[in-house]
Amino acid sequence: AALGAGDAAAAVIGRRWGRAWWPGSSRTLRGSLAFWAAAWASYRFFAPPSALPSSLFWDVLPAVAVLEATAAHVDNLVLPLFAAALVLSRVAGERYAGVVGVGVY
Repeated sequence: AALGAGDAAAAVIGRRWGRAWWPGSSRTLRGSLAFWAAAWASYRFFAPPSALPSSLFWDVLPAVAVLEATAAHVDNLVLPLFAAALVLSRVAGERYAGVVGVGVY
């Protein structure tokens, strides 16, 4: 739901109010910011309290927003896979750090 909300917001905001484009892309910086904000708000609205911490999305969502802005026409396939890989690697890193007793970064 978060990626869908972000993708829709990026399209609407980017086309209506976007003025600065990503290099080599038809996507705008405002569209990317709208993607990040809508995806984060959607996650916070729909996620149960026991879900992944929202701090995870401060790391993952900017990377996904940049990929959304620079990916070709296959972003609806690539974005969920990329986001899932980042989330899973982050969760695995945090769990491993908890077992070993060291920091993730």
